[in-house]
Amino acid sequence: MTALALAFLAGTLTTLNPCVLPMLPLVLAGTMSGGRLGPVAFAAGMVLSFTALGLFIATIGIGLGITPNVLRQLAALMFVLFGLVLLVKPLQERMALATAGIATGANALAGRVEAKGLAGPFLFGTLAGALWSPCSGPSLGAAIAL
Repeated sequence: MTALALAFLAGTLTTLNPCVLPMLPLVLAGTMSGGRLGPVAFAAGMVLSFTALGLFIATIGIGLGITPNVLRQLAALMFVLFGLVLLVKPLQERMALATAGIATGANALAGRVEAKGLAGPFLFGTLAGALWSPCSGPSLGAAIAL
């Protein structure tokens, strides 16, 4: 039960990443087109996206024979590397260039999503989950590794 609570807390803290937190008011405002349940539909879309990406990565790890201990060590190494990216300006710029294509494609898809009913916020949440993965991925990875 304690591990589950810690994993939930770590997952919740992913929204406090410097590149995610400023976007929350805009995202919540955009989800209101779905009415009172728009933010819930958006969150469900993000959960689906993060879960699908997590399962995909886990499946690759299992296929490669990566053990839980190696996974924890890799997660710790990635956490340190992404921390360096956040601290070192040239690394931030390289990461931005490396992920620009993903962001552009997701933006184009988001522009085509019709924001009516709950389907719009749900699809927007799914796209946002994939788009935010490079930013919240280290924190989310740490939560999954727990």
